[in-house]
Amino acid sequence: MDGGVVTGGADVRPRRADAQRNRASILAAALEVLLEDGPEAPLDKIARRAGVGNATVYRHFVDRDELVRGVILAVVERNAEAAERLLATEPDPSRPCGRSCTTARTAASARS
Repeated sequence: MDGGVVTGGADVRPRRADAQRNRASILAAALEVLLEDGPEAPLDKIARRAGVGNATVYRHFVDRDELVRGVILAVVERNAEAAERLLATEPDPSRPCGRSCTTARTAASARS
């Protein structure tokens, strides 16, 4: 995720390092809690899991919808970055999944 803040749709300024860490912690915790409890997961549970207060969650995300959008965007970004790495390492671009899919299946099997 980017390190900037957009206010009023125009002003972009860098986030402080602690604010970036808090946002990343909130997004990671939100993903876990949403997977466990579903879309109506309590925001205070997400805040506790992230190790921040409720006000910190609301400073980063004005409501539940914005938090869920943030989680979705973070997952999509992570998957896009993984796909780019995969394409960069696969010698045959017509088979971008080749050995990496085999590796992913093996890792998934090990977790189950």
